[in-house]
Amino acid sequence: MTSSPIKDVLKTLYQHADVVEQTRRDGIIVPAQDAPQASVGALRQANALRPAGEDGYRLHPKLRDFLNDHLQLFPAYQTLAEIGSRISQAHQLWNDVDDLYRAKDYSAVENIVETIESTVFDIGDSVDRNLLYLHTLLSTRYGNVRTLEAKKSQNRFYQREANILAQDMSRMAGVFDKIESEATARGMPELAKFVRMNLQAHLQTWQHAMSIQRRLRRRDAS
Repeated sequence: MTSSPIKDVLKTLYQHADVVEQTRRDGIIVPAQDAPQASVGALRQANALRPAGEDGYRLHPKLRDFLNDHLQLFPAYQTLAEIGSRISQAHQLWNDVDDLYRAKDYSAVENIVETIESTVFDIGDSVDRNLLYLHTLLSTRYGNVRTLEAKKSQNRFYQREANILAQDMSRMAGVFDKIESEATARGMPELAKFVRMNLQAHLQTWQHAMSIQRRLRRRDAS
């Protein structure tokens, strides 16, 4: 069987799966202290680990996101996907466009646009996943509680998670409305259209799904 860059990195991840799992769980590991130096070195060579602080390493964010997505299949690991940092990233990148235009660094502007578009896809995927997660809470966990106190606790947990997602979607709408309108004004219609098609066009559907779930939650909690 011939080797290839994809096969090589998958082999490395398999050979050092314990360290990958530990890093996903703990966030940061320190070579020799938390994991063998050889394993950290191999994963660094594969770009699966990135520096974190003076001595530590963290998982490549895309690899961490992939593993977290996979874990959503298992109830014990289900959590809201984090969206706030991606919204902040898109907002900051868009603010940087002004400086780059003044410096006439159009190549850097193109790179920013590509990053914003990738972030839009990531946010959309995360919102869909979070709505599915909230639906799972309603359809499975509510049915598993046996006492009134447990039901109240589950209700508070659901309400907290739903509020986080609602706040993220509200902030997302504000940030990307700004990006869409300013991109149009700056003569960047392709970016404006991309944001409209891949985020803003879905916002009403997402908000409607949240509204339905909250009505179901109030019915089941009563």
